[in-house]
Amino acid sequence: MTSSDENHETASHSSNAASTHAVVPNSKNDSILVGMRDGVTGKFYLTPRKEAVVSVFDSNFLVGDGIWTLDANEMGDEPHVHIRLVVSRGLKSTPYQNPHVNIGLPLIVIIPEVKAIDPTSKARGLRLATTWVRRGPPDVKDEQWNHISKATDVQACISANVMNVDEALMLDLRGFVKTCNSVNFFIIRGNEVWAPTKDNQMQGITRQKTIDVCRANGITVRELDFSLTEVYGADEAFCTGTFPSQLHVVEVDGRQIGDGKRGVITERIQQLYAELVFQDVSRSREEITAEVEATRDLRNFKSKL
Repeated sequence: MTSSDENHETASHSSNAASTHAVVPNSKNDSILVGMRDGVTGKFYLTPRKEAVVSVFDSNFLVGDGIWTLDANEMGDEPHVHIRLVVSRGLKSTPYQNPHVNIGLPLIVIIPEVKAIDPTSKARGLRLATTWVRRGPPDVKDEQWNHISKATDVQACISANVMNVDEALMLDLRGFVKTCNSVNFFIIRGNEVWAPTKDNQMQGITRQKTIDVCRANGITVRELDFSLTEVYGADEAFCTGTFPSQLHVVEVDGRQIGDGKRGVITERIQQLYAELVFQDVSRSREEITAEVEATRDLRNFKSKL
């Protein structure tokens, strides 16, 4: 059995590394209850963090066959809660990649934590550098699936650590700018927001919501291929992710972006997005329950699995 009790993430004020996910430590995370649906019985239960385990025969553990996108933890009044949902194809009868050897039901794990972004990182902005690790085409590995197989991203992350920057900026095989190793990337030229085309990169919910909120408020967004030269000449740049929302970029490959500070348009986008999130989390329990319990046609989704 393997434990899910990893070392807690802590905010680092002395290192550039991992500032997109640097957090303010919170003691509540020491005693969180992890929600798990048993892959054999289908029973859903809550278990203390240090006791949450999965089988060594789990598909996710063996071959990375999984995807990820509570009242019990008394987090209802917390302003910064991060919930990780992981779905694995479930137990295998033997260590082999073919789903035909799977037994039982898919394993579902829900990990809630109180996570507020480190204000130092948010104020400082991000430093990026281009990595040698490229985003492959969808006929090799479709990056639009938010799957557990993150070897490419981990390589890029290690590359960023070696270069002593916050994130690695990744290109596709044609040399166009695509994404960072754990967050999506945008630039601003003039009054336009430029987003790399969605192929070859993770389809971040925050990425799409950022595009939506821009367009709903009259900010032009273009999804297109663009080069590093256009990044170096950008007026502003920022990254998006579920945890950091939007963080401004101050430097790429040692070149200052704009005036090296958070730009006016980036600041406006952050404000508009924060308002959108506030509206969503302010909904009543009844509204949310109705949405969750609504009937959905999953036939097309199942056919892809």
